[in-house]
Amino acid sequence: MDLGLERLQGALAELGHPERRFMAVQVAGTNGKGSICTLVHAALLAAGHSCGLYTSPHLLSWCERIRLGAEPITEGELRRRLLELQPLARRHDLTPFELITAAAFVAFAGAGVTIAVLEVGLGGDWMPPPSTPAAT
Repeated sequence: MDLGLERLQGALAELGHPERRFMAVQVAGTNGKGSICTLVHAALLAAGHSCGLYTSPHLLSWCERIRLGAEPITEGELRRRLLELQPLARRHDLTPFELITAAAFVAFAGAGVTIAVLEVGLGGDWMPPPSTPAAT
């Protein structure tokens, strides 16, 4: 297993860096990441922010991993994103986790979220600090 970031970074660069189109709150740690992410996401929604949520694993459906606003991504949209990203995934040899991560970032950018709450692994060594989001 290769835990490096190079594959995902290369894929995101080819996509035009969708992860740089929104701010992010990254939640890392041993226990309770999903609960904290859900709480932060709910607080941001209640404050009127346009936000997304990315967590793992899922309980019943892969759609649970990606929320656009208050709702999970639809099966149709997730399927469409994953199919569109298949050639990119093959070119960069993405793992299934890396592929769904890229799909989440593309979905967040496409939905125009201004901030995403991201459950991260590997002790938080997940993505480089984002650039300042583009003005909208």
